[in-house]
Amino acid sequence: MSIRKTVRLSLLLACFSMVAPLFAAEPLYSLDFSAEKSGPAVPWLKQHGFECKLGFESLNPRFENGALELSTERPAGGFCAREFPRGKDLKGVKRVRIVWGVNQFPEGADWERGIDRLAIGLIVSFGYEKLPSGLPFGIHPEPYFICPFIGSKAIEDKPYIGKYWRQGGRYICVRSKKGEQTVTELNVDHLFKSLFNKTETPPVSAFAIQMNTKDTKGKASAFIKSIEFLDGE
Repeated sequence: MSIRKTVRLSLLLACFSMVAPLFAAEPLYSLDFSAEKSGPAVPWLKQHGFECKLGFESLNPRFENGALELSTERPAGGFCAREFPRGKDLKGVKRVRIVWGVNQFPEGADWERGIDRLAIGLIVSFGYEKLPSGLPFGIHPEPYFICPFIGSKAIEDKPYIGKYWRQGGRYICVRSKKGEQTVTELNVDHLFKSLFNKTETPPVSAFAIQMNTKDTKGKASAFIKSIEFLDGE
């Protein structure tokens, strides 16, 4: 079976798993921004174990309308990451559920043409094995990761490989109409095994919320309301 067909099958299985939410177990880990008061988000994120990196503060992170909102008027990028130390990682994660949306896509982002930019994505890292980044001097090696992102031109469900972290990183496009809230649920256990040809999925060791509009005209706006890491099929 091709990677493309396997990814579609994984996403289809994930969709079927949503039909009986009343029987779902408690999440292994959840993050819900809906009750946060309006205002700057960086102090709250740092207080709750996140590290802001590569210019995340320039994305105007704030709590608004029951969500963490990010926006930029010019090319910018950054992410905030929550890492789990060994022994406190998330074992047995099967699915990730995200409630999010994009209000303005960055003009010029086109993954089919190699302009791998995004209004919002969720990087999910697996295990602690560090793989090369492809950057000079071998800097910034990272574990395996899967990053679902909301795209406007990228092909839905297609696993993309970015310019860096080519060995261990895959980006999966999901669709959402501009200005709409979307619930995305991915079976990351199936995806990890199929994308990286593995028989077991390591525990989730970190996740990060990302925006990157560099190499585009830059104006973008997106939001994320909640993230859940779930066990079970």
